[in-house]
Amino acid sequence: MAEVLLISPPPWGTSMPPLGVAYLAAHLRAKGLAVDVCDLNQEFFQAALPQQRQLWDFSTINQCAPQDVAAELWRNFAAQIQAKILQWRPYRIVGFSAGNVISAAFVSLVARQLKQSAAAVTTVAGGAGCHYGWDRNRFLSRAAIDFVVIGEGEQSLLFLINALRHGGARGAAAAGIPGVLPYGLDHAYRFVPPEPPADLDALAYPSFEEFSLDWYRDAAARSTAGGGLRLPILISRGCVNRCSYCIDCTMCRPFRTRSPELIVRELGDHVRKYGVRQFELNDLLCNGNLDHLEKFCDAVIGADLKISWHSYAIIRRDMSAGLFRKMRQSGCASICYGLESAADEILARMRKSYTAADARDILRRTCAAGIKTQLNVIVGFPGERDHEFEKTRAFLAENKEWINQVNNVSAFVLMPDADVGIYPHRYGITFACPDNPEQWADEYGLTAAGRNRRVRAVCETLRCLGIVNLIVNTATAAATGDEPVMPVPRRSKQQNTLLPVAAPSRCGTGSFRRARLLRKWFVLVFLFGIALVLDMYLWLLKKIRRSIIFPGT
Repeated sequence: MAEVLLISPPPWGTSMPPLGVAYLAAHLRAKGLAVDVCDLNQEFFQAALPQQRQLWDFSTINQCAPQDVAAELWRNFAAQIQAKILQWRPYRIVGFSAGNVISAAFVSLVARQLKQSAAAVTTVAGGAGCHYGWDRNRFLSRAAIDFVVIGEGEQSLLFLINALRHGGARGAAAAGIPGVLPYGLDHAYRFVPPEPPADLDALAYPSFEEFSLDWYRDAAARSTAGGGLRLPILISRGCVNRCSYCIDCTMCRPFRTRSPELIVRELGDHVRKYGVRQFELNDLLCNGNLDHLEKFCDAVIGADLKISWHSYAIIRRDMSAGLFRKMRQSGCASICYGLESAADEILARMRKSYTAADARDILRRTCAAGIKTQLNVIVGFPGERDHEFEKTRAFLAENKEWINQVNNVSAFVLMPDADVGIYPHRYGITFACPDNPEQWADEYGLTAAGRNRRVRAVCETLRCLGIVNLIVNTATAAATGDEPVMPVPRRSKQQNTLLPVAAPSRCGTGSFRRARLLRKWFVLVFLFGIALVLDMYLWLLKKIRRSIIFPGT
């Protein structure tokens, strides 16, 4: 039996095996360690009743507090969790890969129970859900987790496991290991930031042999090539952009690529071993380096793999029609672009490197090559006024012929570790409640309730245009205060015309800004008056005493 167990907790996507855990397992095995893997997320999803599967619907659970969703998972699968803990007790090290903050909250519940059942087990957590101190302090229990691995975890986790296996004290074992934070045991050691692996080719790529791949097959596509199975793959890590609202670029940097020859070898292995023909690029973007992207396409075409692949990409005006044709020839079926907004003023505040005109041209070039297009949209970015918001809706209407799908329509979320969260004053953000940083308004008075109204307006626009919309992310009840989050309007047979956006809240944008300006002027006049009175007092005192009050003036 292996000493190490790696767990992928719920809730997470269920269409493909978890790539993060697969990479960790592959790296540890390549270094001679025996590792077991448990996709707890998929196991619970397969066992869930139809109504329980709503806990994997991110359009629904993103409107709830993460602790509430984690507690609901715990209640629904309490018996299975207890049975799993009995199986996990013999392991020496149990690692959890928390892909989001809900997973981190759930990991705390499970790991606490595991520690009570087997105190000798060392618990380790990692992943995006516990990467930042803000999230760890809110959702990750120090009583449940001994160590946290921060950043790309292959090397850090390997060094930690080796230190623990060689008999070091738990707290002392992590001292000085880059990327390892002694979380629940000893806080006297200074955290050493990790150095991300510079040579991605040196990392073993996943084999997925530890997963029950039948769980991930699409039942409707079992008769097609590959049996309805899709597998995730990486051709790069990191991002070339530094968007003001994003934390992904700081979580995984700098931008690095894998050699096209190694990528094709990995793809070929999966094709031969599993017969799979569909692949999902899990990169933040596939086009961070256009020369590398073209070489990747050439390598796939030269290997004649006959695969289909999908990816995220940034909007780049320097992507030529020839490159898109080559991407399509290599098997690129669809690309998801982070459009976010179609107002150039907002794109500049987001630190985007393109304009709405660039986005329009790229959509048309993509479709002309036979590649389907998908978009992500963010509404309510700080400083977005009504007419700028309407530019996004107008863009969707004007370019509907070149938009196959909208993956996400999201109300803007203030990430504490993004540039907007670190410097909120630069973006005109004011907080309504010091104890709840989710309750904030921008300089024009747009609150969470107003951002949710804009989300619903975009969803209604997409419905009228006949564009498929997958995920809707509205602000949570915590962000809106007492006002509950309204559901997205249900689809109904109506005329395909654009509907006007809902009326603004009672603290309208114009009146809110005027009120702020009046308050500023009042403070300035008040301070000027105090200074004037003080100056007059000193002048009169000087006249009465016939002497200078402050010698040397």
